[in-house]
Amino acid sequence: MKKDKIKEKLIKVGGIAFLIYIMFLVGKVIYQNIKFNGVEKDLQKEVEVLDAENTNLKNKILYYQTESYKERVMRERLGYQKPGEQVLVITTPEEGQKKEDQAKKPKISNFQKWMNFLFPPKQDS
Repeated sequence: MKKDKIKEKLIKVGGIAFLIYIMFLVGKVIYQNIKFNGVEKDLQKEVEVLDAENTNLKNKILYYQTESYKERVMRERLGYQKPGEQVLVITTPEEGQKKEDQAKKPKISNFQKWMNFLFPPKQDS
C-alpha cells in the first residue's frame, strides 16, 4: 500500500514538474516571438527611411541632369553668361578693407610672435 501511495505521489510530482517545464518552454517561445516582432518593426522602419532616402537621391539625380541645373552651375562656378547679358560683381567694403589691411601689416617673424605671446607688449594707457 505504501508503494502505491509513493508511486502516486511520484507520478503527481513528475506530472507537475512536466507541466512546469512545458509552461516554461511556452513562455520562452512567447518571449522570443515578442522580441522578434520588435526587431521586425525596427527593421521595417529602417527600410522605410532608406526607401525615402533612395527616392530623394533619385530625384536629385534627375535634377542634376536637367539643363537648368547645368546652366546655374556654369553661371555660378565658371562665370558664364547669356549673349547680351552683363555680369556685375559686387564686393562688400569689408572684403576690400581686409585685403588692404593684410597688405599693410608688416610681416613678423615666428620668434617675435612667440615673444609677443609669452611677454605681451605693454600698452600705454
